[in-house]
Amino acid sequence: MPTQCHVAVAADQSLIADTVSAALVTPGMRVTGVRWRTEPAPWVPVPRVEDPIDVGVMLCDLQPRWRLVQARWMIHSVRAPWLVLTGAPRGPLWGAMLDAGAVAVYPSASTLNEVRLMVGRVVAGESLMDAGEMAALRAAWHTAERARLTAVRSVRSLSPREFLVLELMHAGEPVQGIAAQLDVSESTVRSHVRAVLRKLDVRTQLAAVAEFEAASAGIDGDADGDADDWPGGS
Repeated sequence: MPTQCHVAVAADQSLIADTVSAALVTPGMRVTGVRWRTEPAPWVPVPRVEDPIDVGVMLCDLQPRWRLVQARWMIHSVRAPWLVLTGAPRGPLWGAMLDAGAVAVYPSASTLNEVRLMVGRVVAGESLMDAGEMAALRAAWHTAERARLTAVRSVRSLSPREFLVLELMHAGEPVQGIAAQLDVSESTVRSHVRAVLRKLDVRTQLAAVAEFEAASAGIDGDADGDADDWPGGS
């Protein structure tokens, strides 16, 4: 490790960033905080970090989707080998960060001493994760993204009224409840439900709700999930 290691800390919650930054400061470790943008738009410039960064430590739960987009953009924007600590379960979201260029992803429950050790290993050029595991996580992310984009395209094919019926189905409303809310007959609702199932290419209402949830992951994220582009969007 260099005589003094320069660590950048970024977190989606400022109190956590300040706490971790203060805790990491040692005679051999200089810490710079990188301010996290609170706006959903990921392209707002981050502050420049003038000195080269030996390692970046990011703390983010990666949800909702716009936080994931911001976290990935941060890795692209601030040049450093990033170590990501997250409360998200091991799976596609971990793969999303590895795909963006993070050198490792670990649980946010890691202790500060463990984080210091991981920082030292990254600076020394050591790998923190098994290459096979990293490849599997990236593959899980790519699979999840393909499924999400397919769901988004399917949901966008719905008419505004069909989309509303699907939203109410997702909320757990039965046919009778949907008919009452929309002031239409139950047969009309059933007709809309059949159209929803056909357009989403699923056989059951439960499967349609699952497609809605997969597509909704992008509503507050990137352009593929912009709420304004959804049926009946403002």
